[in-house]
Amino acid sequence: MFDTTLERDLLRYHKSKKPLSLLLLDVDYFKGYNDTYGHVAGDEALISIAETLTKSCNGPDDFVCRFGGEEFAIILPSTDETVAITVAQRIVDNVIKLGIEHECSPYNQILTVSVGVATLSEQEQPEAIDFINRADRALYLAKSQGRNCMKAH
Repeated sequence: MFDTTLERDLLRYHKSKKPLSLLLLDVDYFKGYNDTYGHVAGDEALISIAETLTKSCNGPDDFVCRFGGEEFAIILPSTDETVAITVAQRIVDNVIKLGIEHECSPYNQILTVSVGVATLSEQEQPEAIDFINRADRALYLAKSQGRNCMKAH
């Protein structure tokens, strides 16, 4: 579903030239969470985070999905970088507000997320994989700079 939605939104972006943003996020230290609390608790935490992601988005066409084990992707059609950064920071803040205990986390022993933001402007014509890789590089930057934050690329 992610691939289909991203391809559709890239086609709309190419035709309309309205900006398109992609967020990739990773639950910080999630392996430690599963090892400490068990996989059932891990699944419940992921469900809570997914609900929070959906509530943190604004647009009627915003698309939230699980991208991998503890990774999520959010496609934000017609969303410029400023708004995408605002959404990403809202996500970081809202996940903290969940207050999910995580004794292995260096951030107040609660579960946090790192978010990478990529936005296409009207001059760009990337393939889907290039867009994903840009968001992934921003996510890597957020993780390498201490996690529990968002970075744009």
